[in-house]
Amino acid sequence: MSMFNESNFMCLQSLTLYRVRIKKSSVVKYISNLKSLKNLCVQALGEIHDLILMVICSNGLPELKSFECTNPEYETNVMFTWPRQTNIESLTVECILYSLSYLLLQTPKLKYLNIKLTNFGPEELTITALPIPMMINLIHLKMETHFISYNHLFDLMKSMPHLESVELSGSCMGKDLDNGHRLKELFGHLQTVELENLECLTSAKSVNTILATFNDDIDGFWSDVICSIKYDRAYLSAFGHAR
Repeated sequence: MSMFNESNFMCLQSLTLYRVRIKKSSVVKYISNLKSLKNLCVQALGEIHDLILMVICSNGLPELKSFECTNPEYETNVMFTWPRQTNIESLTVECILYSLSYLLLQTPKLKYLNIKLTNFGPEELTITALPIPMMINLIHLKMETHFISYNHLFDLMKSMPHLESVELSGSCMGKDLDNGHRLKELFGHLQTVELENLECLTSAKSVNTILATFNDDIDGFWSDVICSIKYDRAYLSAFGHAR
């Protein structure tokens, strides 16, 4: 980055950085001066708190519409700094459930959200720093879950009234996520739902017990259902669509 001169890129609209070490004194400093950026993709292996602070918390790139920030080594920390809300419409990021309200309050114009969401709290309650805001513009949600429960998903769906499609993968906690009837109650109002090898707790002793809850639906909401059981965990893939 020592040869990078931001003055030569002031009109740059798209930038992708792959496997970089994010430091406030280097990369973040340069990116913050690219005020015309509309698309930013950063796949980092270093600490990226300063980048999140600049882009989401401080709205340092006010023209930005698409932001992808993935970092396997550190969780994303978001602070609420209203009224500096962003104009981001497409977001790929990692977040803990407690901070999700901060993230969504900063991105009210989101239409597409791809999120790796981790919960460290109880399964019965959705504990967030602030109430989850209504995301009236969001139409597509792709989510990789870690220790997320049915109750958490229920609360999320209530905050996304115009959602059209969901892609769900990862691991879940608690009951009901191995049940096609209960999942239809959660997602049946959507145009499409895709479960991608979703790991969930089950008390079923047979795969057929689980499959029956998907296949006996008179509306035919679920199709292409695949299930396996290992110990007390079920692994589900399925496609759901409104008719």
